[in-house]
Amino acid sequence: MKRNKVKMIVFLVFISVLLVSWAHDGSSSEEKVIKLGQILPLSGSGVLWGDQGVLLGRTAAELFNKAGGITIKGQKYIYEVVSYDSGYHAKGGSEAAYRLVYKDKVDFILSSLGSPVTAASQVVTEPKKIITFTPSWAGFLTDKAKYTFRLDFTPKIMTPGGVVYMKKTFPKVRRVAMIGPNDEGGVTGMENDKQVWLKHGFEVAYFDYYEKDTTEFYPIVTRILATKPDIIQTVSPRPGSHGVLLKAIYEQGYKGIIEGSHDPITDINTSGEFRAEGVYSFTASVFGSAVCPPMANYLDKLCIEKTKEPLCFPAAVSWDGLACLHEALFRAQSLDADDLVRTMKKDNFCFHSTYGVATFGGDKRVQIAGPTLVGQIQNGKFVILETSMSDEVKERLSHCKGPLANYPKPPK
Repeated sequence: MKRNKVKMIVFLVFISVLLVSWAHDGSSSEEKVIKLGQILPLSGSGVLWGDQGVLLGRTAAELFNKAGGITIKGQKYIYEVVSYDSGYHAKGGSEAAYRLVYKDKVDFILSSLGSPVTAASQVVTEPKKIITFTPSWAGFLTDKAKYTFRLDFTPKIMTPGGVVYMKKTFPKVRRVAMIGPNDEGGVTGMENDKQVWLKHGFEVAYFDYYEKDTTEFYPIVTRILATKPDIIQTVSPRPGSHGVLLKAIYEQGYKGIIEGSHDPITDINTSGEFRAEGVYSFTASVFGSAVCPPMANYLDKLCIEKTKEPLCFPAAVSWDGLACLHEALFRAQSLDADDLVRTMKKDNFCFHSTYGVATFGGDKRVQIAGPTLVGQIQNGKFVILETSMSDEVKERLSHCKGPLANYPKPPK
């Protein structure tokens, strides 16, 4: 009898242990943290982008956490974001990257904003296999850069469709004047766009750069107008400076075509009484419009409320970086950088971006891929004239499966 009683006790203990094991098999009750860094221009000419990047990074972490965070192999994780100022220059970018990687020990970098900044930070992030998202245009995505992904549409993607539209709409127009800042983003955009205009039979009548912190544009505009251009293209302008450039062009009496608004709403608000009227744009989307996903329009309203300016495209990467990472973590069920890179480059990978469903394209599949738009500012509003999608983007999106992860919905 005693022996049976002992056996019964042993059996009950065994069952108790088994039940505890089953209870913990689905997910851990103790959350862990995935630490995310941002390298942003919180001083210098890109400070609006930096301020909005901080806001969006913080908002992304908060809303994704409220939606349940991410569970990887039964372990629940929440997101935490820390941001540092780069000063919008290479030295500041390098110092911020070093601090994030070695002091804060971040797992990923949501946004490294600025071409010189990202090129400098890669010296720190790439050897440590820190996946980094960036809106930067310059060609720093070399063969050695295996963990850097671009989440903005570059001139290489946007300009061809726009130039074709111009040729079709204005068949008699031929002379193009090009002006842009002399930083890496400006140079990359200018050199690319020049070749596109020439390829389609246009004549580049003027081609020059200005210091990126320039605020006095009248002498530059005088030189441009002396070449009698049919089109003035401003390439890779900065918030706050582009409106001043447009104002100088209008005030000197130019009546031709202007193209170059990568951030139309900000340009409307910063070009004085002229409201950037008539300016064309080869862009990817316009926040606060019917073509944008509801979350993008919510973020646009949030930026207007908190920063007094509409959401700028470079700042949107602070949201898109987490949206992309969240999807990759869900699919890979791993925190390993190489597993995540392989996942993001797969044919069926896609995620919910501020532009809509997006994937990666290009030779290395590290460039965001999605439809692009041609539009114009009319009566103080940006009007979409044409939507274009390359054969590669059509092919990439046709393989898309999902998105599959849980995403937050815009707060009411």
